Amino acid sequence: MKSTALVCCIIALLFISCATPEATQEELVKYVEDEGNGLKIKEEVGEFVFTLQYKPIEYMAINELGNKNGDTTGLAGTKEALSEMEQFNLTIESKDGKTEMLKNQIQNDEDYFRRIEYFSMAAEKDIKMISGKDTLPCVLYHFERSYDITPYSKMVIGFKKNAKENIEDRVISFNESILGIGTINFRVKNKDIKNIPQLIVAK
Repeated sequence: MKSTALVCCIIALLFISCATPEATQEELVKYVEDEGNGLKIKEEVGEFVFTLQYKPIEYMAINELGNKNGDTTGLAGTKEALSEMEQFNLTIESKDGKTEMLKNQIQNDEDYFRRIEYFSMAAEKDIKMISGKDTLPCVLYHFERSYDITPYSKMVIGFKKNAKENIEDRVISFNESILGIGTINFRVKNKDIKNIPQLIVAK
């Protein structure tokens, strides 16, 4: 009898330890943006800081609705609209924290305008997602300039969902050709994606 009870306790503990944790909207946003959880990755190269932010569907839906106070109205429809691809933010910031990224280390206005043209119209083709043996092109691209307001600029990038998304890491590869840095890779581990808490939805 004691051995049976012990086995039951062990099974219960294993079930609890394997259960996906839950989070409110505010807690989920904080979790996703915490670098310690592997979904936000920073790389310093030369005079620039590159930051990749993985964006789960629930996280995007919360930001799309602009609501973190617990009201889940509209979440289901927004999540469905965002479910076709995996999205990331790729931010490039001047290392000094002051200079607009597009103006950092330029020699003249021509360099500045070349950078604007590159990030507005050409950078998309230099961004890929590698998942297992598959290399996927960037199918969503939007560049947000800072206009001297901030030292960083942001690219919103997206890729069609891979059939192997549940088992493979995602490597975002940016082979930039305007800052003189070359290829920079970010690896978002599948285990870190699997560890994302489940959003608590009000019933």
